[in-house]
Amino acid sequence: MELRAAGGRRGVRGGLRRRVQPRARHRAATRLADGPRLATSLTKKLVNASTTGDLHSSLELAAVTQALALNGKDAREGFERFLRRSE
Repeated sequence: MELRAAGGRRGVRGGLRRRVQPRARHRAATRLADGPRLATSLTKKLVNASTTGDLHSSLELAAVTQALALNGKDAREGFERFLRRSE
């Protein structure tokens, strides 16, 4: 996604402003929709949980989540595709 700094008075008042261009937004949405759903869902849950817990809890949750994601169907398919490409 493209990030742009806000200029002028708005930049001073608000600091940096995030602006996603429509094409970049569409590309990002397509990549997420076509990607591994379990990993994307777990990542979103981890990001949301990290705002309310402490560091120790967040790291424990991340470890459990990685174990779940790496043992899933999406991970196996991803590893197989990677191995086929590197042959």
